[in-house]
Amino acid sequence: MTSRYTVKLKSAPTGHKIPALLAAFGNWVAKQPYGSVGFFDLGAAPVAGPYGDADFTQLKQDAWCFACLPDGAQLALLTAMKPAPVVLFGDEDETASIAPSLEAFLYALAAGKTGVADLDEDENSRRADLTAWLKTKKIKLPAAPKFDFKKYLSKTKPKTSKESADIKKFPPNIRALLQLIGRSSDDPTLAKELAKLKFKMPGKGVKLLNDKKRGISLTFSSTPGHPAYPSRKQLLYLTEISLSDAYHQPLPFKLDLGYNTFTIKKLLGAPTGELKAKYGGPVWEKPLDKDRGLYFSVSRGHFEVDATLRFFIKKTSVRG
Repeated sequence: MTSRYTVKLKSAPTGHKIPALLAAFGNWVAKQPYGSVGFFDLGAAPVAGPYGDADFTQLKQDAWCFACLPDGAQLALLTAMKPAPVVLFGDEDETASIAPSLEAFLYALAAGKTGVADLDEDENSRRADLTAWLKTKKIKLPAAPKFDFKKYLSKTKPKTSKESADIKKFPPNIRALLQLIGRSSDDPTLAKELAKLKFKMPGKGVKLLNDKKRGISLTFSSTPGHPAYPSRKQLLYLTEISLSDAYHQPLPFKLDLGYNTFTIKKLLGAPTGELKAKYGGPVWEKPLDKDRGLYFSVSRGHFEVDATLRFFIKKTSVRG
């Protein structure tokens, strides 16, 4: 018995919809012998990424995959554009523009001229039948400019945070930590940097990673509380890094976590507030980057031997 194309297009990934034309094509191709209009299977799936330096969170919002090729490559619709171009995510991070619209892609598939080997090869060709089907359905090519997928990806690269004058004076280890503040749990950069610190990404429901031996505590939140970090469902953001007396690397402002209140005052001036904790104590708070909502604080409870140093996103009103 001749095998048929596999088609699984019941629902698109969250935030996307199955186009009527794609659903209709799925019904047609499901009845055709596998390989007769190229080698692929249809199936709705999120972008698997990440791909290069592109912002993966943005990429998953803008595109979704609708077909898989034998080598593992995927075809996707970039629905952030109108009409939505068809693009290729290769199995080794390569990417390519395939067609400026779904309609253009189907006509190229019918002609065996997509530029992708697995799609342009066939057995017992039914491409003429696909062309006839498209004409019967009166599928016309929409006006669409030439689309450069690689150029689009270059524009989605996360912007490198500009360092304020204060941060530029900080020791390298602290500057590296501060680049992580505000990054989301699906950001591959965050995962790599946490791995260097011997931390794993937090699992579901985990919002605190604490390594007492090294004196590093990381706090994650689903609501950063600042307009620089628009909240997205099912994501966690690194919103605070706390350092305790076990942290023995250089600190900013010539501080030492073992300093007493008198010495901290000499370095930072008068306290800016008082701790709300049970035993109180002075706290020094300083903005580092207001655009990112990034603040620094040192506190020392009245009965505590050592101070605690924090870098955190200070919550404010969030637009939208």
